Amino acid sequence: MSSRLSYLLSVLLMGMSPFLGFAEEPEAWSLEPFHFSFRQDVRSAYLSRAKIVEDRPISAYDIFLSADCGDYGVLGTRFWGYSSLCNRRQHVHRRALNEVDYAPYWSYDLDIAQDWRLASSVSCWWITLPGFREDYRGKANNTQFEWWYEGALKNPYLTPSLLVRRGWKTAAWTYYKITLSKPLTLVENWVLTPAIYSEHGCETLYHIRYGAPRHGAHYHSGIMAAGPQLSLDWHCAKNLSLFLIANEHFLLNDKARDNAHAPNHRNYFVVQTGLKFYF
Repeated sequence: MSSRLSYLLSVLLMGMSPFLGFAEEPEAWSLEPFHFSFRQDVRSAYLSRAKIVEDRPISAYDIFLSADCGDYGVLGTRFWGYSSLCNRRQHVHRRALNEVDYAPYWSYDLDIAQDWRLASSVSCWWITLPGFREDYRGKANNTQFEWWYEGALKNPYLTPSLLVRRGWKTAAWTYYKITLSKPLTLVENWVLTPAIYSEHGCETLYHIRYGAPRHGAHYHSGIMAAGPQLSLDWHCAKNLSLFLIANEHFLLNDKARDNAHAPNHRNYFVVQTGLKFYF
C-alpha cells in the first residue's frame, strides 16, 4: 500500500513540478538560421547616383530577410522603397511610394588574416517607380533591372568599401562609389563613423542623370561627385539602434553642374535619421 501511495505522490509531484519551480528553464526561442532586419529613416533630400532626385523630405524603408547557409554564406531577399513627405509639385511626384524595389542577394565573408575580412554581397534588383517617372526608362516600361556588387575590407584601421551598380534591359550603364571610413567607439554603445566618398559613372550614366551637355560638348567617364559623411549610431537595446547621418554632396563635373536641375543642386547638404530593428 505504501509503495502505491509513494508512486502516486511521485507522479503528482512530477505533474505539478512546472508550477512548483522544479522543472528546468525552457530554452529561449530562436529563429536561427533565419534573420530579419528593418530600417526606417527620414531624409532631408533624396540623393541617388550622384544626383539630387528629390530636394524635399522623404521617408525610406529597408527590409532584409535572410538565411545563414554556414560555409556557403547568406542567402536573402531585400525590399527597399521611399515616399515623398511633401505634396505633389509636378506630375512626376506624389506623396506615397515613389519607388519600390526588390532584390534577392547572396553575401559571403572571406577571412584574409587576423582581424582582416572581405565582406561581399551580390544582388539583382527589380526597381519599380509607381510614383516617379524618368524619361530614359520609356513611357511603356517604368521599371529598371540592376546588378549590384557591395564589398568592404573590414580591418582595425581604415575600411575601404565599393559599390558597383550595372543597369541592364531598359538602359545599360555603370555606376560605382568608393568610400573610406573609420568607426570610432565614443562610449559604450555609441559609435561615430567619419567617412569620405566619391561617385563615378560611365558616359551613358551622365546623359541619364544630367541630360545632354550644352554646346555640343561630350561627357567622359570618370568622377561625378564626392563629399564627406559623418554617422552617429546608438545601440540603445539588444535588437534596436538609432542613427543620425549627415553628408555634404559636391557635384564635381563641370558639364553636369551646368545641367543641374537647380543651382543649389550642385552642392547639397543632406541629413537623415532613423532606427534599425534586427534579430
